[in-house]
Amino acid sequence: MKSNRHIAAAPSHVNAVFRAPGHVLKYVSCIGAAAALCTLMSPSPAQARPGQSYGYGCNATLDQPQDIKMNLGRIVLRPDMAPGTVISSKQFPIAYEWVAECAGRGSMIGVLSSNYSASELGNNIYKTNIPGIGLRLYRESRSGLIKTYYPHSIPYSGRTTLYLDPGFFSVEVIRLPGPTGAGTLNPGLYSVYYANNTGPSKPVLTSHVYGDGITIVNSTCSIDAGSRDITVDMGTVSRKEFTGVGSTLNERNFNIRLNCVGGNESQWSQKRGDVSLAFSYSPNSTWGNQGVIQPEQGQSAAQGVGIQLLTDKENMPVKNGDYVYAGRLSAFANATIDVPMKARYYQTDSKVSGGSISALATFTVVYQ
Repeated sequence: MKSNRHIAAAPSHVNAVFRAPGHVLKYVSCIGAAAALCTLMSPSPAQARPGQSYGYGCNATLDQPQDIKMNLGRIVLRPDMAPGTVISSKQFPIAYEWVAECAGRGSMIGVLSSNYSASELGNNIYKTNIPGIGLRLYRESRSGLIKTYYPHSIPYSGRTTLYLDPGFFSVEVIRLPGPTGAGTLNPGLYSVYYANNTGPSKPVLTSHVYGDGITIVNSTCSIDAGSRDITVDMGTVSRKEFTGVGSTLNERNFNIRLNCVGGNESQWSQKRGDVSLAFSYSPNSTWGNQGVIQPEQGQSAAQGVGIQLLTDKENMPVKNGDYVYAGRLSAFANATIDVPMKARYYQTDSKVSGGSISALATFTVVYQ
């Protein structure tokens, strides 16, 4: 907070400047998802349809594959998430279905259909079209016989009838190293699960992202342009108006506005979505516990007076490092949050000398 004030017989002015440096913590919580197919195939006694013959290897029997519609919604990426953090995840059910017949040696193959490269984190995490955002695709059967990430290949030998074992298909959106972007994951086909003989053109299981089914929001709250550099004009006063240590003059109101977006419901079940402002400044050595900011010093600086920072509604002093509650975000909602504040002169010494006052405070958006 910056405040320039002259307290003297000669009229002058005092400015309290609050600067928002633009360091905003984002709550964050992705929207991206790729669909991958991990399918569990359970060998069972030969149950081929009468009259149907199959060649050597594995051959798909489905006319239409099961399709996983990957919809994770809007995901907020918080800046406190380290590389490797799972930003969001969701499981999709796989139905029991006869899908292939194998004879001799064959295999069922799961591949990523999109041209995304492996990330520097390894561990089956792949890059997406959004910088700093990766995906990992996984399939697990209810029986637990198969637990596998994409891509993969499952070998079979002998004559085997294959079924998709009931279970789930999982998509994880993961924070990658480096700068992060925002936007919608490219729509389209993401994974294919197929028999080696009939190939990927006749899959038994696919996954897609449709439309804006997975969207990454890179910032939960941003400081409104009109609140990034706030100057509070404290006005000019006479030193004779002060009545003693702790007396105050010229209370001024000002407002800090935030523009926010809520994350998805699964994130909000883990994080309440509470938003606060953290204030930082150089406190007066004696009256810092009363929210008094130490003015900048100079030959023309007034002495014995500081600027007190307070909340507007509760009229509570805001000490250095204090958090001021701003509001709570709702899932999927856009919101404008106003945080009313005020500042005033505060007499810090029994003797007041005239001059200008300049005091500075900064605030940062935090999520709790």
